[in-house]
Amino acid sequence: MEGMASMKSMEEFKKILLETIDESMVQVFGNTSTGVIYDYIKGNHDLRKEDIPENLEIFSSSLEKMFGFGATLLEKLVLKKLYTKLGLRYEEKEGYKFLDYIKELKSQIILDYIQKIKGKIS
Repeated sequence: MEGMASMKSMEEFKKILLETIDESMVQVFGNTSTGVIYDYIKGNHDLRKEDIPENLEIFSSSLEKMFGFGATLLEKLVLKKLYTKLGLRYEEKEGYKFLDYIKELKSQIILDYIQKIKGKIS
């Protein structure tokens, strides 16, 4: 996952993730409907848009309740766009769900960070 070598921090990843979620939702639903969806999630799940990257389980569950199988299609669009932004190739993995891919990306960021620290110490 060498494309992520330029990733400066987990905070940067969260920012890119939120931007990608927002772009994907606007692409599918348009600006107005996307705003309504964020309002619904905030009102029913006490989850503000800016807090989504730290609460992906709630976000994903909310989408599933609203859109059923359509939530999976939206999440796949988010993942494809996110991987592209990170310079990676998205590949579907059997048994993986949205949260599994995000956890894997976060793990890779941590590993990359550890490698950088090891490189500086050596």
